[in-house]
Amino acid sequence: MGACAETSCGKAYMEWQAVKEMNKRGVYTPDQVEKVLNKNWKKFNSEDNTFVSKEVVQSVCTEGVNYLGSIGNGITFDKESFDKNYKKIDPMGLEKNPKIAVQGLLTVLTKPEDDEKDKKKK
Repeated sequence: MGACAETSCGKAYMEWQAVKEMNKRGVYTPDQVEKVLNKNWKKFNSEDNTFVSKEVVQSVCTEGVNYLGSIGNGITFDKESFDKNYKKIDPMGLEKNPKIAVQGLLTVLTKPEDDEKDKKKK
């Protein structure tokens, strides 16, 4: 790919390949997470409320995790993991979740397991 690698097209192709490889490992760029969040935020929050309920958060995260998994490592939405991590963004159960909190939750739900932590637990 010598000369082609120096062109904007060649650089874009190499970047695309790197992202594709990251996705296979379950690593998604902030841009990928934000794009899927924005799409699902509009879909499930059609009134564009500032805060959304747990039900809306779960719908946004379900579709987000499943989509990102489909382009990457095959991860699918895990309700148990959602419930455990949801408590961190809404500890009092008020169901007033801003978009940035949902983005953080989606990021956590798609994060690959840390092999080193798993080895220490065993």
